[in-house]
Amino acid sequence: MMTVEQIQEMVDRKDTLSPEEKHVLVKAMLANPKAKEILLSGALAQDNLELFIEIMLADENTI
Repeated sequence: MMTVEQIQEMVDRKDTLSPEEKHVLVKAMLANPKAKEILLSGALAQDNLELFIEIMLADENTI
């Protein structure tokens, strides 16, 4: 499991991540309750319903 610091480092360079790295980042964020909360609130804050739904669907625990 990635630490919050490792997740934050990847988030900070999100524009340069490969698709594989982005997938790893999302999975790591979903596995970490605090990071998941930040990810979901960020999607809502951006008024990005599609991203919010994508995150929820990627997390098997919410379905």
